[in-house]
Amino acid sequence: MGFFTANLNQMWGLRRQNRLRSIGMVNMGLMIDQTTKCLLAGTNKCLLEQQNTGSAKQMIDSQQWRRLTISVGIVNQVVQAALRDQCGLLLSEFELLGVLLDSKERSLRMGELRDLLLMTPSGLTRVVDRLVQRKLLKRAAVTVDKRGSAIALLPRGLASYLRAKDVCDQTLRSVLADKLSASQQRTLVQALGPLSFG
Repeated sequence: MGFFTANLNQMWGLRRQNRLRSIGMVNMGLMIDQTTKCLLAGTNKCLLEQQNTGSAKQMIDSQQWRRLTISVGIVNQVVQAALRDQCGLLLSEFELLGVLLDSKERSLRMGELRDLLLMTPSGLTRVVDRLVQRKLLKRAAVTVDKRGSAIALLPRGLASYLRAKDVCDQTLRSVLADKLSASQQRTLVQALGPLSFG
């Protein structure tokens, strides 16, 4: 009889063989011992597998992903505040100027911009309208098919972007230096590299 069964017998005042036989549970102690052994063996096996696989096979889950997106959101808020205060630009405007600068002719169609910036058509139109009004961008006819218009970066927009890029880079260095070592920042950049979809 196992410890568990012996305690049951004492608690309920059962006499070992007689009462157990009468309800057909003679081997209950053996069954409990075997079940406990199986559970312990399964638990040990699971713990050993986790220990052997280590962090190399650890997969990101929804909670970790949420923590990452919240962290990026907080950093973006700090960057946006710095851009607004020092350059008069919103983060979305800064990103749009950067995408245009990276394009071949420093101009792109609205559909291309929308895909690269992951913005809604109305949101993108509002950002473009603000930057056109400030003479940082201009709308131009597309020379190939004449059906659509392209958004082109103007020299004033380039100057605004370059100044804002310095502010953005300094802010990121300041914010991330408080939380991550230089080695951790390099690891982060390497880890995110394969996730570049643009």
